[in-house]
Amino acid sequence: EAELTGTLNTSHALLQTWLQVQSQARAVLRLVKKHNNNSSSLVGGNSSSSNNNNDPNIRRAQLESFARTCYENSCHIVERMTTDRFAQTANLSDPYLYDSISN
Repeated sequence: EAELTGTLNTSHALLQTWLQVQSQARAVLRLVKKHNNNSSSLVGGNSSSSNNNNDPNIRRAQLESFARTCYENSCHIVERMTTDRFAQTANLSDPYLYDSISN
């Protein structure tokens, strides 16, 4: 029982962490979309700089790409953590399909 309690507590903490990553990534994506035309308030840098690393458009694209990757991966992980691997219908798109197949 002690091992099960520890496993459940750890799983809960891990799930909460991934849900927080998902929430923060969603907030960053909303911020990028909201400030799409205003480069100075979202990312710093001088747009007249010749160095591409300081170009606000490139930095915004990198930020959006990173946030999107975080969001997509957190969605996938949360789905994997909350799907019962031992359920007979876990991998079927229609959970009632199993009943019609077995009859």
